[in-house]
Amino acid sequence: MVHTGHATVFGQVAARLTLRPPETEFERGIRHFGALLTQIMLALVLVVFAINVFLQKPPVDSLLFAIALAVGISPELLPAIISITLAKGAQDMAAHGVIVRRLNAIENLGSMGDGINDAPALYAADVGISVDQAVDVAKEAADFVLLEHDLDVLRMGIQEGRTTFANTLKYIYTTTSANFGNMFSMAGASLFLPFLPLLAKQILLNNFLSDFPAMTIASDNVDQDLVETPHRWNMTFIRNFMIIFGLISSVFDYLTFGTLLLVIRSTPEQFRTAWFVESLLTELVIALVVRTRQPCFRSKPGRLLWLSTLSVAIVTLAIPYLPFSALFGFTPLPIAIIVLLCSITALYVVAAEVVKKRFYTWMEIPRRSEIVRSV
Repeated sequence: MVHTGHATVFGQVAARLTLRPPETEFERGIRHFGALLTQIMLALVLVVFAINVFLQKPPVDSLLFAIALAVGISPELLPAIISITLAKGAQDMAAHGVIVRRLNAIENLGSMGDGINDAPALYAADVGISVDQAVDVAKEAADFVLLEHDLDVLRMGIQEGRTTFANTLKYIYTTTSANFGNMFSMAGASLFLPFLPLLAKQILLNNFLSDFPAMTIASDNVDQDLVETPHRWNMTFIRNFMIIFGLISSVFDYLTFGTLLLVIRSTPEQFRTAWFVESLLTELVIALVVRTRQPCFRSKPGRLLWLSTLSVAIVTLAIPYLPFSALFGFTPLPIAIIVLLCSITALYVVAAEVVKKRFYTWMEIPRRSEIVRSV
């Protein structure tokens, strides 16, 4: 007898199988994205706090306001969106005879093997694939188990992974750009307004309503060019997208501010109500713009996304006139202001479409591959 226990080959294989699964590219991208947001949040807190203290505003209130703005940038539904999109992909693959044992593996298709000797390779790969007739240890190490001898399901799995990734990015593009724009606008407005631009309960209601369309992104249609070629995380692209489209959003926020304060001479209640409507409408429409590289009218959104966006937009316009609106600090708006807000939103869509076309050209990304560089 030469070796026993963990010193044997079988013992070494068993030890490797008990280790934590290696980080996939998808998980690594999420981690880098979290680090990017953390840096932005920290910078925002320091800058906004310093400016407010310089303007001799109460330090404690200034710090709490700065922290609230930083928290507002975070895409709070991202974990739920990822889980929903991955679960939908797993459900579709299960219908074609594939057992998905690890949801994140849908994002990465890699190794395929069978047998006891393949178990470590299956475990170490981004994606391990086995068949139902394989030995138990191989099936336990695999991320996908094929119930039928049909490799066409792998092609379908690749498409599901690309669809899932594309829809995840749609949510990130929408929320980071809209949230960054709204928080940037609110931070700037707080420097010259003698009142809060939005009350805390109005901010919460805004976030609550905008979450409904966001939850339907998992079922959204995906353009063909996004599933024909592989795409990877690109933090530089996401950062630039967030800043540029966030600033475009802020331009129209400040246009709204100027019109309400200098032309209409709105009261604080009317100002908050109008900006609540405008900020929510622009957040709804930007999702339809950034979900595709094409002009938004050429790419049909998913049925649930379209219906939820339309429904929330109608509710948004109706809120100032509902009986309970006073509980949230709203006041009925003249029809002229509603028309003005809808016009500003329409101009915002046109501007976002123009900037989107120039942005992709500026980033020099091939039309058939949106994000091709890894982090």
